[in-house]
Amino acid sequence: MTHHKIKTKTITQEPDFWTKERIASSQPLDALTRNVENNEIIVSPVDEPFSKFKNENFNNLPNAAMGRLQAKTPYGDSFSSAQFVHPKVLLTARHCVMDEQNKPFSRITFLHQYNGDSYKELFNITNTFYPSKSLNTNIDYAFCLVDKKFTGKYLKILQAPNKSTVHKNIVNLGYPSNFSGRLACANGAYSYDVNKQGRKVTFLTKEQFTMWKGASGGAWVVN
Repeated sequence: MTHHKIKTKTITQEPDFWTKERIASSQPLDALTRNVENNEIIVSPVDEPFSKFKNENFNNLPNAAMGRLQAKTPYGDSFSSAQFVHPKVLLTARHCVMDEQNKPFSRITFLHQYNGDSYKELFNITNTFYPSKSLNTNIDYAFCLVDKKFTGKYLKILQAPNKSTVHKNIVNLGYPSNFSGRLACANGAYSYDVNKQGRKVTFLTKEQFTMWKGASGGAWVVN
């Protein structure tokens, strides 16, 4: 198992920053223009078979833990994806909370169970925790501490995949821009292709390509 040294940043907040109009006009965070790949993945167990998944059903996991992550970035107001993995902690992608120079974004806020034009509850991020290595090493995950306790269902971290990991049934969740900012999922499987360039995730379904920018930070879950 690989162990990463962790750093932390305090997040600047501003009361009532994320107005309804500001949320609606924010743009999906695009990792592809910033030379970042989402190759460090954590997977989690869920409540029910994938065949029963419905994007609009927030009663069961994984949907119950999901939400949209809002941030003020050098590129403007943005959104990406995140999920609860503890009553006070979110899991997301590292590039969703900071830039390539490890400068944290500000006003990072989590809109729990966001659904296009509404959400269940707002959580402000007080601190982010992330690996100390350079973002361009593809160690692309971060944890976010929220300002109050979450009382609903949350995902439990199961494992960090290694070169021998293969899962035949997974769902990738997130808030891609091509789904009008609503929760979406792509079904499939993945394995690792270890080559001269190192570890690479291969998603074994074309459905994955329906998840456009904005889905970054969304979990890959198994059952």
